[in-house]
Amino acid sequence: MNGDIIKLLKKDVLIKAGREIKYTSDCKWLERRIAEETNRQISVSTIKRFFGLVDSPFKPSKYTLETLAQYLGFTDWVEYRNCYDESRYSESSEKTWELLKSRIEIVTNHSLISLKQKAAYDPQKVLFRRFAKRKFENFLNSLKTATLFISPNGCGKSTTLIQLIENYFSSENAKYKNDIALLIDGGIFFNLYSKNSNIELLHQFLDFKVTSSQEFHFQKNPEQRKGRIIIFIDDVDEIFFDKQRYHQLLENLMRMIMAYDNGWYKVVMTCRPENMDVFQHLIRKNPVFESSWFDTNFDTNVLPDARNIPLFTKTEIDAILKKIKFQYDYEYLQDGFRDILDIIRYPYILSLFVKEYSKTRKVTEIDLLQQYLKSRLYSPPYMEEKLYILEHFMELCKLGKESNTVAKEKLLSGLLYSEAYKELVSYGIIYEFTIPNGLFGSNTYVKFNQSQVFEYILVEKWRQDKPMDSDLFFEIKEYYKNNMQLQKSILKFYILLLYHSGKTSVLKDIQSKLKTSFFSKQLDGNPDSVSATLDKKLKESESK
Repeated sequence: MNGDIIKLLKKDVLIKAGREIKYTSDCKWLERRIAEETNRQISVSTIKRFFGLVDSPFKPSKYTLETLAQYLGFTDWVEYRNCYDESRYSESSEKTWELLKSRIEIVTNHSLISLKQKAAYDPQKVLFRRFAKRKFENFLNSLKTATLFISPNGCGKSTTLIQLIENYFSSENAKYKNDIALLIDGGIFFNLYSKNSNIELLHQFLDFKVTSSQEFHFQKNPEQRKGRIIIFIDDVDEIFFDKQRYHQLLENLMRMIMAYDNGWYKVVMTCRPENMDVFQHLIRKNPVFESSWFDTNFDTNVLPDARNIPLFTKTEIDAILKKIKFQYDYEYLQDGFRDILDIIRYPYILSLFVKEYSKTRKVTEIDLLQQYLKSRLYSPPYMEEKLYILEHFMELCKLGKESNTVAKEKLLSGLLYSEAYKELVSYGIIYEFTIPNGLFGSNTYVKFNQSQVFEYILVEKWRQDKPMDSDLFFEIKEYYKNNMQLQKSILKFYILLLYHSGKTSVLKDIQSKLKTSFFSKQLDGNPDSVSATLDKKLKESESK
């Protein structure tokens, strides 16, 4: 018996089990699971021998192999073994589709476990968004081969793919149960690949060869197809952070997409906006590639504009609040939490709001930004390095006075903080974009992904070594006199921080000085003005 196939069987059983088998208690647990799913019994002692917890001179019995193969979803041991025989894909076989499907389900289940942990996925607390259903169904019904879901982290990319897989392919009432759906978590791609290297579909991403692929087999033998092959790759940009290797990966993907541009082979990917530049480069290099893509904009010069996962609408926020049985609706938030309405349109920050509200009934924009930065900036790994990079960013842009962007070369010059920088990009705090420079050159710049985060960090920077008084308010006002929009945003944050800190006397002092200021008069009548924010917070202080 081939020892390699037994090693692969062990790996597959561990993946299906979702836990290591190291102790007697693990063996007892697996014994129960196998019996529940196969109605066949394997003893604890047999499981111990199979996983090498006790020495045994004997090879696994045919009964043991048959039972474990059935636990993995195969008809019998022969079917499992044939699934690894590459020659099966060059011969006509009625079971080729089913064998591939069974093998792919193991990888998909492993990726689902990983994605659910990463996204803290709870089906009772998330909404299957209408835009995602509409886009995916229209994509499936089109002759296009590929599509992208693009957004920074925290906007629901992973959750969207989990829902698509479960609703359309893997649940009991799935609409397309005959299709083969391969889900790959980009963050653990090499873990998946090392454990499933015999799956040609995975190998093609790293070294694409048309004639050796399983897709090519079904293209030549359409009578053996029982449905479509749909590949989902979550965070394709996580497979290789190195741009050169990422470039090669996408070239292989582009070739796969073009080779099977026929309606039955589909690719769905998610990525962050700042990594769209490689897609753009490949399409400029070969414009015909663009014809294979559905609902994806490759023309934008500002990469954040490429995002196509919209922020939550008022209706969606209301639906989520009802789904999680939150005690109030969106209308209540409009009355009591007006300052957070913009920021909770980000899915991750809406979840922070719900958590914070369970602790205290008064949640402000400041609370949410503090929690956001606590989880994504003031946290391991690389906390000190991340803070140093942002400190350097603020120095280079002169606290936003001259620009809200910084040249990447200057930001990272002389620093050995590449992992911390990756963390900031991955979490969606900052992003990169490239601007052409001359005929052949280009410069890469760095910018904050959310203006509220940038403005809040600026205020924190201003008050770092100075007392929070009216003098600091007017110092900030004077510093940004040539950038009225940023001036207004920062001063409003400053007022919110004073209110949040209970400094009512400082708010009154600012109000008194503003009454004789031209600055106040030019904003009269604007409910969104600094003066209006100040008046509102003073009234709220008095009503406490």
